[in-house]
Amino acid sequence: MKDECNLDQMKKGGIIHYEVNKYINSIIKPNIKLFDLANIIENKINNLTCHNTKNPLECGIAFPTGLSINNCVAHWTPKLGCNRLLLEDDVIKIDYGVHFNGSIIDSAFTFCFNQKYKPLLESSKTSTEIAIKLARPDMLLS
Repeated sequence: MKDECNLDQMKKGGIIHYEVNKYINSIIKPNIKLFDLANIIENKINNLTCHNTKNPLECGIAFPTGLSINNCVAHWTPKLGCNRLLLEDDVIKIDYGVHFNGSIIDSAFTFCFNQKYKPLLESSKTSTEIAIKLARPDMLLS
């Protein structure tokens, strides 16, 4: 029974994660402040999970939203008061998580406005899909 509940929570988190991804893609634009973008993402997660401030460990944001730009690979988060903007020529990696009672759904994606980076994004996506397809139990993936 507990495993079914955990699986249901993970499915729910996965659906919300997908909805947040669609939302980000609909609102992201050049010259948005990274601090504002992180807040928009986190507020959307809290709204969709019905985050309860009286019991914050029940559901909501799994970890601070990562907004890594260009050669910063991962895990950069804007600090309070950060005025850095997302520029039209930037490549951004957006990493966020949703949780229900400790069941975390974590995924990231890369986004760019400039079409010259699209082949890079497509080749990375294709490589990841191939690696997932080839993965087997006890297989070294590094």
